[in-house]
Formats: sequence, C-alpha cells, structure tokens
Amino acid sequence: MVVTLFLFFFMRLFAEIGGRQDGCKESRCSAHGPVIRFPFRLKHQPNHCGYPGFEISCSEEKWTMLELPYSVKLSVQEINYTSQEIWVSGRDFCKNFNLSASPFQFMDTYGLDYMIFSCSESKANPYNHLIPTLCGFLPNNVVYRVSPDANLSHLDLSSCSVIYNFSIPCRSASHGEYNQYSEYDVFMNWSRPACGDCEAKGKRCRLQESNIKEPEIECVDQPPKGVILGFFLLLLAVIICYNVYTTDKSKKEHSKKLQKFLEDYRALNPSRYSYADIKKITNLFKDKLGEGGYGTVYKGKLSNEVFVAVKILNDSKENGEEFINEVRTMGRIHHINVVHLVGFCADGYKRALIYEFLPNESLEKFIFKNQSLGWQKLHDIALGIAKGIEYLHQAARGTMGYIAPEVLSRNFGNVSYKSDVYSFGMLLLEMVGGRKNSDAIMENTSQMYFPEWLYNHLEQKGEVQLEQMLDNEEHLSNKS
Repeated sequence: MVVTLFLFFFMRLFAEIGGRQDGCKESRCSAHGPVIRFPFRLKHQPNHCGYPGFEISCSEEKWTMLELPYSVKLSVQEINYTSQEIWVSGRDFCKNFNLSASPFQFMDTYGLDYMIFSCSESKANPYNHLIPTLCGFLPNNVVYRVSPDANLSHLDLSSCSVIYNFSIPCRSASHGEYNQYSEYDVFMNWSRPACGDCEAKGKRCRLQESNIKEPEIECVDQPPKGVILGFFLLLLAVIICYNVYTTDKSKKEHSKKLQKFLEDYRALNPSRYSYADIKKITNLFKDKLGEGGYGTVYKGKLSNEVFVAVKILNDSKENGEEFINEVRTMGRIHHINVVHLVGFCADGYKRALIYEFLPNESLEKFIFKNQSLGWQKLHDIALGIAKGIEYLHQAARGTMGYIAPEVLSRNFGNVSYKSDVYSFGMLLLEMVGGRKNSDAIMENTSQMYFPEWLYNHLEQKGEVQLEQMLDNEEHLSNKS
C-alpha cells in the first residue's frame, strides 16, 4: 500500500513537471527541419499540445508542412519562437493567397503586384521581365509571371492570356538582402498566442486548463534535463526496490506455505499405537459400533479429545505385509469421500486401524428403516461413494456380503477392478431395495449375502420394495 501511494505521488509530480506533456514532446519532421513545439503541434498529437490554427504535418518526403485555410499547404523553412516569426515557401502561392482566416500576418512587407499569363508557346524574354513559374493551370501551357515594372507593350504576349493578378509580399531591406529570396518565400508572424517573452526567459508556453471556450495560455518553467533524468532514475530505483520487496515477500509466503504443509503432513500421517493404547482409547472396548467380516469397530477418543473409530482386526497368522501395505496406502489418501486413517496398531498379532469418526452412523441404519431418506439424498450418497471408489481404484476389502466372489475364492477368477463394481452394485441394490432387518437370517444384516437373499425373496414370490421410486416417477410424469 505504501509503495503504491509512493508511486502515485511521483507520477502526479512528473505530470506537473511535464505540464501535461504526454505526447507533446518537441519533435522534427527531419533531422534538419525546424523544431515543432507549442503553439505548433503535429496533427497526430493531442489538441492541448498546440494552439488552434497552428497544425503542422510531415510529408512523405519529410518536409514540414503548414496547412492554412482553403487548403493552402506551405513548406516551413524556419520558426523563431522568441520573435514569433515563421518563414514558409510553396507553390500554393500561385493560388489566391489570403491570410485573413488564419492566425498569421505578413511581416513588415510591401506587396509586389504581378500578372500571371498562360501561353500556348514559349516566348522571348527581353530584359528578363517574363519570369517562368511552376504554377501550372493548363496542360502543355507555359505560365509566366510578369514583374510589376515591366512595360507590357514591349513584350510579345501573343497566344497568351491573363489568368489573374497576384500580389506577393516582399521583405523590406531592413530584414536583409532586398528581394533576394525565392519567388515562393514568404515571411509571416503571429500575435496570438503571445509567447515571445516567455520563450525569451527560457520558459515554455502551454494551454491553461480551464472550462473557458477561449483558449488561455500560461508560462511554465522548462523542466531541466537533469531533473527529468533524476526523476526517472529515482523511479527506476523505486521499481527495483518494490520488485525486491515483493519477491522477498513472495519467498516468505511460499516458505510459510511449505512449513504449514510439512506440519499438516506430519499431523496427517497415521500414528502408531500399542495395544495398551488401543484399550485406553476405546475405554476397554465398551462402545461397539458394528462388526464386519474382517473385524469389529469400536468408538474411541484420543488424548486430544478427538473421537475416532477403532477397527480391531481378526487374529491373523500372516506376516503382516498386506497390513503394512494397507496402512501405507490408506495413510496417504486424503479425499472427501474416503474416511481418513488416523493411526494403527501392530502389536504382535494384535492389529487395529484407527479412522476418523463419522457421527452420522452407518448407512444400513437408514436404508433399512420404513421411512426412506428420499431418492435425491440416496443419489447424492451413491455418487459420493462412487467418487471415493474411483479415487481408491483398488479391490474392495471388508464386510462380507459386499465382497466379489473372486476375492473370497480364486475359483471364481482373478481379482480386478470389477470387484469394486460388484461391491458397489451390492450396495446400490440394498439402497434401492431397502431390505429390512427382519428379513435377515443372520445376527447382523450386513452379514447376509444379498444375491442369495434376493433369490430367496423372489422364490417366495415377494417383491423388492420399490414403491417409493415408482410413486416418485409417477409424480414426475404427472408434472410433465
């Protein structure tokens, strides 16, 4: 925030020093052309860069061109900003040249009145009174300008016709050599805007910001090159410091994130407990949550008051490699649809898995009640389970009745991803069928092999309870 304010302050300061000079810097059309600055401006520059009527353009040949009213285009040879004078030249003087609609006036001059003749053939030129000119009006004709002191009776003007009279301003002798400039050279000056005194002081004129229609000017100090250079160096230093600051800050943030990740990872890794710890956690196995084909689950509480579900595995004489692999694999899994493994116990042949405790009880206690959860809720539950199985992507292990036959016996084939599909299908059948506890022939409903139950149920001409789904479909059909 501080850096942003700092940069904003210096940008405003630079705008003041530059005097709204964005796009208004001094320029030239060519290396040797006149300098273009206020009150003049190039056509592509913003309007505030110049005074109205002082627009200049650069030709393809890099000539500095001043365009006056009535499309008169003149080449600018020199501009004197202190005396407010401009020296221009151009063939457009052959036209009826008039400065009344422009901000310029002819300088300290007197007019020389010429006559313009267009002749179908070249003429003899005694006494040099016939001056050929480049003003071409008719194709294949020769145009002559007749000097004002010429006697027309001494000139052969047959096959010639007068086009018009033409007055060219000529500088007085006090300004230099008398009438030694080109026939197309004209000197002009301007009175508004009055910037001569400002330029003489080494300052610069610019348009004043105001809402008045009539443009006003102000005289401002020209920013020294050293000040501008110093400002840019300071700005560069600020940018470098800001980059160093942000980079260092970013590195510190990444370091904090990494440290937090390592701490979280250490906390998420499953901890090892002794069998004595398991007894203490489960309060001597007092709160039984359920029983499956691979063991019994008890509710427990860790020392940090976090509730857990402790699964005591059935006694096994195996070498424990499969158990270790399961702990290693499950300990690395963190998914919203997969219960998290908090810890484990491997004390001889006594083994246990400690999972996070889910307070909403087992799904079977809801799907076997007379009052169903509703199809939308069942759909959400089934979708979450499917996402968890997809994430695990391995054969299902656990409660009898949900295990594919090939997991129990290799006589049914090799274990594959189809085992997960089988187990998930068994679960979906129970969720859809809503099998009641009274239908089970075993102590625990989860121990009943469901395909056998389904077969027996159908043999007894019973029906799978799908009334609610059918009612729901009928309701949707009526709505449509």
